Amino acid sequence: MDIQTRKLNLITYLAQLQDESFFEKIEEYILSKLEKEDHTKPFSVEELNKRIDQSLEDSKNDKVIESKIYFLKLSNGSKDILDRFCKRAIKEHL
Repeated sequence: MDIQTRKLNLITYLAQLQDESFFEKIEEYILSKLEKEDHTKPFSVEELNKRIDQSLEDSKNDKVIESKIYFLKLSNGSKDILDRFCKRAIKEHL
């Protein structure tokens, strides 16, 4: 199984997770890892505003893609994974 598929499977699992204590443990682990890395510094207000402006400009110029297409690219074209992900996401929001 390739890394992209594994990531999507993990995201799907986390989206369905109901055990609050287990989720907190995962969250704590991830946050502790992120704190150790230098590249996880928060954005400055200026950088955040710059990114927002760029996103708005991209949206005006149709430089955006639908999330379904994005996930399809992430899943290396595996429509089965994409369909399962979308169906689960829709069920959770209905």
